[in-house]
Amino acid sequence: EIYTSLFVGQRQMCIRDSSKRLEYTTNNEAEYLALLEAVRMAKQHGAEKLVVQTDSQLLFHQVRGEWRVREPRLRALLEAVRREAGSMSLEMRWVPREQNARADRLSRKRKEEE
Repeated sequence: EIYTSLFVGQRQMCIRDSSKRLEYTTNNEAEYLALLEAVRMAKQHGAEKLVVQTDSQLLFHQVRGEWRVREPRLRALLEAVRREAGSMSLEMRWVPREQNARADRLSRKRKEEE
């Protein structure tokens, strides 16, 4: 399952949450699918820039073009993210997993609601 939240402004107000159940996917594919969902959500709200915080080093470095994308399914997902983003600015920020408390809280909250 992937959880995606869209926050806006300096105060990081959450304007939309999304949850999707996935089958037969790797953790890395789930990271890309969450990014793709975030890009779609941002576009629906008219965003010109999206700042993505992730604790996935693979996603962070591959999206920034610093690491090669060897896996064909991940390459296809990265192309889909770029296509969907179009001219929207996409800024990636890496957050160490132990400092990514907001994502952990959201994930646990969504699981409890099910």
